[in-house]
Amino acid sequence: MYKYEVDGRELPLRIAGDPALELVNTLAGWAEATAQQVDYLHDYDDLVVWARVCGLVDEMAAARLRRSARRDRLTADAVLREARRLRRDVHDLAVGLGRRAALTRVSALAVEARQAQVLTATGDSVAWHFTRDAGLHEPLCAAALAAAALLTSEAGGHVSACPGDGCGWLFLNASGRRRWCIMSVCGNRAKARAFAERRQLTSQTSPPSPTPLS
Repeated sequence: MYKYEVDGRELPLRIAGDPALELVNTLAGWAEATAQQVDYLHDYDDLVVWARVCGLVDEMAAARLRRSARRDRLTADAVLREARRLRRDVHDLAVGLGRRAALTRVSALAVEARQAQVLTATGDSVAWHFTRDAGLHEPLCAAALAAAALLTSEAGGHVSACPGDGCGWLFLNASGRRRWCIMSVCGNRAKARAFAERRQLTSQTSPPSPTPLS
């Protein structure tokens, strides 16, 4: 299966090894026509639940964001559209498409995201945390920073796309040996299809059985 359920919402399996690529994988069927694609980000709540599961926002922030979204649907819908745009840009950058325009947009989002954070000390550690000024943009900002971290890392040069029908999911592939997002799904489907094609070809090229003499 490609998906599982969290808080009554269907999310894609996490197979990418990086949160920015997991964002890309909230859409399945990248090479397909729009009508044939499967989008797991139907609304803002889907985005928040996804971000929480990926560790980009915590439980308290997720609950607060979902409450705020119910009071401001216009902003929530606008953030969802931006997240989908970021998803497309990260995909294109990871697979080597549309580099300049996509990189400019991701860069601008990442800069805005960092400006919505402050350094906060918790115990003996210091880390970046979003201020309330981030508002409903917090999951988008967190995803943009994850994208910037991936693109500026060595791992960003080791991304593969699954060739499975209706898939196109991305994943880290440092060894270069991994081909499928999920071997038991896309890999087995491809094997079954290849086997059926070989059988059909064999039946077409085999000589006809001799007609018995009466």
